[in-house]
Order: sequence, then C-alpha cells, then structure tokens
Amino acid sequence: MINPDLFGYASAGLSIIMFLPQVIRTVKTKQTRDLSITSLAIIFTAAVLGTIYGIATQATPVIVANVAIGLSNLILLIVKLTNPEKRDNLFRI
Repeated sequence: MINPDLFGYASAGLSIIMFLPQVIRTVKTKQTRDLSITSLAIIFTAAVLGTIYGIATQATPVIVANVAIGLSNLILLIVKLTNPEKRDNLFRI
C-alpha cells in the first residue's frame, strides 16, 4: 500500500520547482515590473496560513510545501519592494 505522505512530498517538491525559475530570473535580472505585489502578498499569506495548518495537524508534507512556497514568494516580495524600478507602479493590480 502506498503511503499517502508520498503524494504530499511529491506536491511539496513540485511546489519548490514551480517557483524556482521565477525566483532565479527575478534575482538575476532584478526585473520586477510584471510581478503583481497583490498576488505575491496573497500567495505568501496563504502559505503562512497553510504552514500554521500543517503544524496544527502535524502534516509534514503540508508544512514543507507551504514553507517552500512562502520562502519563494518572500524572496520575490523583497526583490519587488527593494527594486527602485518604477516605484509608482508598485501597487498596480
């Protein structure tokens, strides 16, 4: 019988892979014009809430996936907020 946690860890791995290209590109190029701060903030908030849920239910795969997503989006948010590129467009949707 397959351990259901394997699906959770596979999801966590794909979550890490999903954001990695965007994080690498953004950190290298510092181009953040096309990143929506609203979307990044919502995803980050969802990841924090998901991490809290994972801790409360002791669901390690959920914790791993949400921490990975949260860190990826935190990096993107930091680059976005510290980038001097067109600050007047910072809060466009």
